[in-house]
Amino acid sequence: MKPQSRHNTGSKGFTLIELMVTVAIVAIIAAIALPSYTNQVRKSRRVEARSALLDMAAREERYNTVNFVYSDVADQLGYATALPLLVPSAVTQYYSVRPVLTTSPAGYLLTATPVGDQVNDACGAFTLSDLGVQALVVNGAAGSVAQVADCWK
Repeated sequence: MKPQSRHNTGSKGFTLIELMVTVAIVAIIAAIALPSYTNQVRKSRRVEARSALLDMAAREERYNTVNFVYSDVADQLGYATALPLLVPSAVTQYYSVRPVLTTSPAGYLLTATPVGDQVNDACGAFTLSDLGVQALVVNGAAGSVAQVADCWK
């Protein structure tokens, strides 16, 4: 019978260096992937702002057809909540939507202002006028034509 050695020559685990290399690789991948993922999530939420603005514009036009004026009253537009208006649906989580009446000429300007983490989105607040003009307000200034085209698509 062969005597058994106290020291096993075969490796049955990871060395500290191998473990540290693995942790470093995972950290680098996470550092690259997380900002990209967050940006894509914010981008996907923009659809909710656009949908809310288009829904409210349709309600404004329907109200105007019957009453010959636009409204900024939630009940008159078919919403059950008071202004500032949070449009019913998933939109309420990321944008606050509000109509503002204009006087000369008589019309409206709808604004979807980001709330929560969506405030960090590059597109800022979406606006839609009664003439169908789509625009952005980014950091208090109007968005560029290219930025408007990119964010509204």
